[in-house]
Amino acid sequence: MGAPDPFRLNLRDRLCADFAAAPHFQPPEMTAQRADALWRQARDYGMRTQSDMTRYSYLMMGFWDGWADSPDRPWISVVLLRKDLSGTAKLDFIYDTLEQG
Repeated sequence: MGAPDPFRLNLRDRLCADFAAAPHFQPPEMTAQRADALWRQARDYGMRTQSDMTRYSYLMMGFWDGWADSPDRPWISVVLLRKDLSGTAKLDFIYDTLEQG
């Protein structure tokens, strides 16, 4: 196993600090576990760049677990599963749609 990715560790540390503060007050150890899971999940959804990984992680941390599979928002999982879009295009579409609605 190789050395840990410095960007991944930095992103996890930023998430822990940001979500420990108001209004979330999430315990850092819980955030770290979720950040690690989100990192793996993001790769599965085609996120490749540091920007994609950051945007995806903050988006997912800001919503409840399972929001992407929520029956009231089925379009989100459809977008994330599309193979013809880059991670950036998926996130742009999701962020734009959420901002409009």
